[in-house]
Amino acid sequence: MTDQVQRPGQIKSLSSAKRPGDAMPMAEGNFPDWTPPIISSIQDTGLHQLAVADLVLKVLYYGGVMPGHAIADTVKLPYTGVLDGVMEFIKREKYVEVRGQSGFGESSFQYIITDRGSEKAREAMDRTQYAGPAPVPLRMYVESVKEQNRKKLMVHQEDLRKVMTNLVITDEMLSRIGKRVRLAVG
Repeated sequence: MTDQVQRPGQIKSLSSAKRPGDAMPMAEGNFPDWTPPIISSIQDTGLHQLAVADLVLKVLYYGGVMPGHAIADTVKLPYTGVLDGVMEFIKREKYVEVRGQSGFGESSFQYIITDRGSEKAREAMDRTQYAGPAPVPLRMYVESVKEQNRKKLMVHQEDLRKVMTNLVITDEMLSRIGKRVRLAVG
C-alpha cells in the first residue's frame, strides 16, 4: 500500500455545472437549445482509454484518496460505462489501489494512487499538467458548433446593401457576396 503524500494544488469541483441530458431552456423562436449527446461508453467521448487513464491518474495525484464518483465529477464523465473500465484498467496495471468503500457500488470505492501510478502521473504531467474535465476532441467540438447554429438565417439583398452602404459595389458583385453568405450560414 502507498502512504498518502501531500500533493501540490487543488482540484476544484464543478458539480454545479450542467450535465448532458439536463433540461435546457428554450431558445429564441421556441427552438430547444442544443444539448450534448449522452455519454455511455469510452467510445462516445472520442478519447482513447489511455488518455482518460492519464487524466484520472493526474486527478488522483493531485487529489489524494478519492471515491470513484468524485473522480467522475472532476473529469465530468459518467462512472458507469466510461470510468469503470478505466479504473479497472489502472487497478490491473497497479497504478491505483482500493483503500475502502464509502457506499454501495464501485463508484464508492476509495481510490489511492500507488508509487507506480505516481510515476505514471508525473510522466503524463510532463506532457500536460492539466487535470480537470475531460477534453472534447476538436472534431466533436466543430460538429457541436455546427449543430448549435442550425437555425437558418435569412440574408436578403437589402440587408447586404445596408451593411455595404459606404462601398461602391455592383449588383452582380452583391449577388455573388450574397450567395457566399448564404453558403456560410446554412
